Amino acid sequence: MDLNVGDILQIVCPYTSGSQDIPLKAEVRSRAKFSFGEKRQYGIHYIR
Repeated sequence: MDLNVGDILQIVCPYTSGSQDIPLKAEVRSRAKFSFGEKRQYGIHYIR
């Protein structure tokens, strides 16, 4: 994925087996691209 600062995501967190997953919204607050390969690191902030 190639995300930009300010993008809004929906992250699905598994709760427990047999229970419904928990969807959460988050905003990309920072990003860093590594000098090798196409790997990126993102900082996110969960939105209520």
